[in-house]
Amino acid sequence: HDPEKVARDVAFLVSGHAEANGPLRGERGDSWVCFFNKEDAKADGSSKVNLLDPTVTDFLEVYPRTSRLVVGSDSRASFERYDARREGGAGVHLNLAVPTGRAELEAMCEERGLRCAWRGYLPLLDVWLEEDPALLVELVPPLEE
Repeated sequence: HDPEKVARDVAFLVSGHAEANGPLRGERGDSWVCFFNKEDAKADGSSKVNLLDPTVTDFLEVYPRTSRLVVGSDSRASFERYDARREGGAGVHLNLAVPTGRAELEAMCEERGLRCAWRGYLPLLDVWLEEDPALLVELVPPLEE
């Protein structure tokens, strides 16, 4: 599981921005955030986006499988180390509307080396961000006339 790769691939597909951020960055492990809104990006790299700022919206946090969110004894959410080796997998996927057309989405997936497939019965492009265990994103392009 590679949180950086997942965040960067999602950012690429939705024209967003990815950076190392979140509560697990640094000594406790790598956490990455994909910001969906360009205005949340710090293009010059001068400073990190403050996730506690209520004006920062629409983002996806990606954590390593070796950490999990728990409710601590003080009733606050926190992370603890977790041995995920015995896990057989998890079915996780997201559904995101994107302004990009079908052909361009396919080309973007090919450029990143991401496997993808159209549903057929729905106008959804399934994109495998990771293969084993599967981590998918469903991209919903504008409907073609």
